[in-house]
Amino acid sequence: MKFSHYTELQRFVEKNLFPSEYKDMYEIYTGGSSYNFCVITTKGKYFLKLLEDKGAFYKIKEFCRLYGVLYESKSEDFREYKFLLTQFIDGHKIHYRDCTEAVIECLWHNYQKILNCKPDSTVIYSMIDINVLFTEAETALKETKKNVFSILYAKIMALLKRELVYFPETHNLIHGDLMANNILLAADGSFHIIDGEMLRYGHISEDMASLLLELSGFLGIWGNMSRFKRLFSSINKYALLSSKEWLYGIQIVYLTLIKRRLNNPDKQSFRKRLCLFLIMLQYFRIRNFINR
Repeated sequence: MKFSHYTELQRFVEKNLFPSEYKDMYEIYTGGSSYNFCVITTKGKYFLKLLEDKGAFYKIKEFCRLYGVLYESKSEDFREYKFLLTQFIDGHKIHYRDCTEAVIECLWHNYQKILNCKPDSTVIYSMIDINVLFTEAETALKETKKNVFSILYAKIMALLKRELVYFPETHNLIHGDLMANNILLAADGSFHIIDGEMLRYGHISEDMASLLLELSGFLGIWGNMSRFKRLFSSINKYALLSSKEWLYGIQIVYLTLIKRRLNNPDKQSFRKRLCLFLIMLQYFRIRNFINR
């Protein structure tokens, strides 16, 4: 998404942050709820993140403090936005082809830094209630236009409702959005877990499931079961999750996806409705493997 005050921001960055070092900057189109930029100076590159949501900003700032690897910098205000400036990491988001056994082990050790941290109690880390999430997805379904897809969605939701997994509230901190875009493989071979605006209490299966489903294609219509099985085995060597825990995380991921798609008017074309239906069917392929 293009930032509408880009020219003004350029002048602000040059004047207030790098008055004698500024060379150039460009926007990084990664989606989500923030605006991201690379600032080029005579001393190197910096990553600039702008957020309008103050709650998300304070979560990311806390993530910077807790994680202590990528996000270590000052924060400022620009217009109605808050932003963080950090050192830029040259590299690319993680892909399935990167996921060797050694990489999975490295990622797990990096992820444990989040699990083992003691968060600031003044920052709100709400936990997802699967009952509330299901109800929200169900409500979104009822408000969509009645057609063959809404009937099919309803049937799948009814099947899913019968097997919802519940876990009590926890005070374990998780990343909350552990997707490929938020894991960078740097040029020197090191990995960095970034972002943190979804930092919250929850079960680690939520993070592990979102990463596993994305890397194996199961957040789209072309899920690859061979990839899923290999990654599942590699990740669970360290996560040591039960079938019930995995199923809980997978249900959270799919219900969140369903709710977002049904609440988005831009996702209501015939093709996108069909895609959502096929994605929803993927859940049952995964469930059958997990419960084998």
